[in-house]
Amino acid sequence: MRRFCFRTHMPFDHVQRAIDILRKMGFKLDRIIVQAHGDAFSVILDYEQHGTLSVAVFENRLMQLSGLQPFIPGERASCDDGSQSGEAGVVTPAAYH
Repeated sequence: MRRFCFRTHMPFDHVQRAIDILRKMGFKLDRIIVQAHGDAFSVILDYEQHGTLSVAVFENRLMQLSGLQPFIPGERASCDDGSQSGEAGVVTPAAYH
């Protein structure tokens, strides 16, 4: 499983576009976690790479979205899912099957 994390002030737009990019690339979505932090949100995407396109291509496509801010290496703790605290909004595709 791979993970990509980012910050945004527009979670509805960026999450929808990220899912669309995953779909178009043939990757499998495992879960999405969205956490509010004041007027900004952190988004965690857990996914599986499938097909011939690389993870780097996926990340580059996401980084083209205006207003999306990736976490920097020193902020990796901010990429934790927070599921123990009950503050995360977790969506798993299995819930829809």
